[in-house]
Amino acid sequence: MKLTIIINGRGGCGKDTFCDCIRARSGEGAVRAYSSIDAIKYVALSGGWDGEKDEAGRLLLSELKEAFVKYNDLPFEDTKKRWRAFEADEKAETMFLHIREMSEIEKMASWIRGQGGKVCTLLIRRMTPGWTGATGNPADDGAEAGLYDFVYENRFERGRGMEEDMWAFYGRLRAWEEEEAAAEAGEADPFRPAVRPRGCVVKEWY
Repeated sequence: MKLTIIINGRGGCGKDTFCDCIRARSGEGAVRAYSSIDAIKYVALSGGWDGEKDEAGRLLLSELKEAFVKYNDLPFEDTKKRWRAFEADEKAETMFLHIREMSEIEKMASWIRGQGGKVCTLLIRRMTPGWTGATGNPADDGAEAGLYDFVYENRFERGRGMEEDMWAFYGRLRAWEEEEAAAEAGEADPFRPAVRPRGCVVKEWY
């Protein structure tokens, strides 16, 4: 089953690490990842951005994206092209879409469902003591304000069980989504729950 996961979280929470972990443990070409900000990065680089995602850089990207959403919806249109390529790729099973603003997340999820695609939303929330994450721009400040289908609580430092935990979480997430797809197709096991609550933290093995 092809699955699109719209992933979000404050800067530095572990979104890229999560995607890299799943890609590394999946078959070749099975996982794709794309960010709705990628098209905006090209614009920023041509205007003198040094490529650093510090506070000033994050604010620049956030404001540029907002401007292009209003002007011609460039991030949305570009992401739709990437998603169509994913759907046409026979090897690809999962696509991670990095989208920051809740309004844009909901718009993309609605569009994918309208195309007949399977999609869910995932928030990465870092729980390590003393961590605050990137702040100072609307994308980061509002990342945890919305309602997500799944929440992954990142309590680990790299190399201390984090990748194993992420992989286990991903497996559970896909299992939920496959059960739901079976239920929608009338093929669900009547003795197993097919619909997971929105906003749940899928860590039932703890």
